[in-house]
Amino acid sequence: MKLIKIIKRGINYLGNNDIDLRIRLLFFLEYAALFACIIGTIAMVAFATSIKILIPNFVLIAFCLVGIYLSHVKKKYDAASFCIIGGCSYIALPYMYFTAGGFKSGMPVWFVFAVVFTCLMMRGRLRRVMPVLCVAISIDCLLISHYYPDTVIPLASQDAEFWDLLQSYIIVSVVICISLMIYIASYDRQRKSLEQKSIELKRAMYTDSLTGIANRHAYYDDTNEFSDKFKENLVLVAMDINGLKTVNDTEGHAAGDELIKAATGIMVDAYAGYGKIYRTGGDEFVAILDYENCDAEKLKDIIDTTIKNQNEKNGTSISIATGIAVWNDNRDKNYFELEKLADSVMYKNKSEFYKNAGRDRRKR
Repeated sequence: MKLIKIIKRGINYLGNNDIDLRIRLLFFLEYAALFACIIGTIAMVAFATSIKILIPNFVLIAFCLVGIYLSHVKKKYDAASFCIIGGCSYIALPYMYFTAGGFKSGMPVWFVFAVVFTCLMMRGRLRRVMPVLCVAISIDCLLISHYYPDTVIPLASQDAEFWDLLQSYIIVSVVICISLMIYIASYDRQRKSLEQKSIELKRAMYTDSLTGIANRHAYYDDTNEFSDKFKENLVLVAMDINGLKTVNDTEGHAAGDELIKAATGIMVDAYAGYGKIYRTGGDEFVAILDYENCDAEKLKDIIDTTIKNQNEKNGTSISIATGIAVWNDNRDKNYFELEKLADSVMYKNKSEFYKNAGRDRRKR
């Protein structure tokens, strides 16, 4: 049961995306190499291999233990990677190649393994230099054993060669497959995380932080897509909160923010069912609507009624100046001319509000 728990913890650790991928692979490589060395040593002993041939296995075990100490205790991950890769690739594997059967054994497979993991684990200049050096050593070993076969100590029998080759293929294949699975799983998680962050960033870029509706950037992006041809029911509503400056000056900006949020709620209640609402400035808003009846007076009545109901319900005195421009009534205009028309009507409405209130619009 304890062994199963340890294995589960190891799997969870390897799949933990919060831990650097290279560190997870380093830990996996350390324990996988240690396990492979122990299994290989046991197999060689079973075939009555001489102690001389077992020396590289002991060297590999020593390098694995040193790497585990460096990574787990000292937290020196680059040094641990160099120890494991360098010790295996440049010292233990060449020695093992000539003392354990040469290319007739499973050693060429381990050379491939060493090159793959050197590319995965090294960083910076070492990532460019060490794989090349590893390949060069592997080729040198193969050439020397081919032209000088007496340099290779053969294994005890053909069965020993076969089982050494088989266990090498199995161990290396399993290790590389698991490593690739870790890489792919980490890549997928990182990709999904980046996609989610991208969505959140885009949402933040195009959302007004105070009101939660679309902001100026969203408005410009959306309107830049328009051409001179619109839907038949396109309606623009320019809106401006009356009296915001007075509230900011007399009650503070916190009260002004509350007024903006309350006014936004009214706009959303009135028009969100017909289109999209944008906050384009401090107290300025625009609604782009798809309204079937294309009746400006009816649209004005909708928001006026909503304002009245909200004021009566909450005991407030919110006022919003509106300017409505219907494209069906202005087919000779492009979008930006229609926008100017809506603004013109809104500012006229706003001037009338301040005139009726007996206040200077510039001190709004």
